[in-house]
Amino acid sequence: MLGTFALYSSESRVPTDADLALIEGAGRIALIAIEGQRSRAERKQARMALEKAFEEIKILKDQLYKENLALRDEVDRALMFEEIVGNSSALKALLSRIAKVAPTDSTVLITGETGTGKELIARGFISGQSDPDGPLSA
Repeated sequence: MLGTFALYSSESRVPTDADLALIEGAGRIALIAIEGQRSRAERKQARMALEKAFEEIKILKDQLYKENLALRDEVDRALMFEEIVGNSSALKALLSRIAKVAPTDSTVLITGETGTGKELIARGFISGQSDPDGPLSA
């Protein structure tokens, strides 16, 4: 209960126009108060829905950022060996090892006979490094 409104008179009588106007005015004031309460409740509910939406957006934004990083990494790995052609198991194993070592600061020695693609392997290795402009000894 929000409250009560009572109109007392010392004698029993029919309400006058002034009494009715007073009751009507009190009713309007009560209606304004009730609508104000509804309005506050609706604003609170809207604010909560907005906060929930912002939280959802933040979660989706973070998820999108992580997916973007993963896709960039995947593209970088795919482009790391774009000049190398072949699909033998030995070549796949070699490229897998290079992809694991390339992002580290490890020193790598590439050996092989002339014409075996050492330079292509070196380029793939360098493109996968975090600092591709770092030192290189050939």
